Amino acid sequence: MSVDACPTCGFEWSRVPDEALASRICSGAERLGEVVATGSSAVTSRPLPEVWSPLEYGAHTRDVLLLMRDRIVVALNSENPSFTMMHPDQRVDAGLYRNDTPSLVASDLTTAADLLVRFVGALSDSDLSRPCQYVWPEPETRSIRWMLQQVVHELEHHTADANHGLALNANQSHIETELEPTGESPSGGPT
Repeated sequence: MSVDACPTCGFEWSRVPDEALASRICSGAERLGEVVATGSSAVTSRPLPEVWSPLEYGAHTRDVLLLMRDRIVVALNSENPSFTMMHPDQRVDAGLYRNDTPSLVASDLTTAADLLVRFVGALSDSDLSRPCQYVWPEPETRSIRWMLQQVVHELEHHTADANHGLALNANQSHIETELEPTGESPSGGPT
């Protein structure tokens, strides 16, 4: 099964031309960094137990940027290498992001994007076309080009996830504020 568009956000990998890769990676990292850098408690709180906090989305995406840079090196120097999952939930569960702060993750996103983009600037069309075996969303032969398009997808998709988490957290905060003890029951009478 080949997936041409993300079923959740509609992102289409083929719609990111080579000449837009660097700018979309940089702008995506900047936007996600801005969301994370708000520094409010809503950034570090999970809106639901099974949904990552905006900070966790930022830290995960930082790791994607760094990992993809290394995977590109492998793909340039190995014939059709196979990449395994990066185990994102296990990274969170293991506490890898526990000591991250909003300002640190925002800064890391910018640095990781810059490192990746400088490397991408040195790649030829032939380099971008080199194949690799990629397991997400389905095991399939991909290219370095596709991996970079996937970086754009990760940045844009998780920026939307982080914004959604902020909105959910703000809504929960609003509800909790409305439900603070006022001396009245929810029906309006005395408690």
